[in-house]
Amino acid sequence: GVPVDVARRSMDVNFWGAVRMVKAFTPLLMRCRSAHIVNVSSAAGTLPIPYLSMYGSAKAALNHYGDVLRVELAPFKYVESAI
Repeated sequence: GVPVDVARRSMDVNFWGAVRMVKAFTPLLMRCRSAHIVNVSSAAGTLPIPYLSMYGSAKAALNHYGDVLRVELAPFKYVESAI
């Protein structure tokens, strides 16, 4: 199996790194007329690829996070003032 410290680093880089970036930039993006959050995932996040279990788990978590963000941030889309 994968050592826990290696697994933790994989999740930190491939999942938590993206979460920290989104949290840092979302307030700025919400003020933009056209802004997108793009997460770079992998087939390993949906397919069971041998020897990539931790990487795939991190990418699966990132996929789910992106799906939930789409719903959570939808009410905050930029709306141009009618004035």
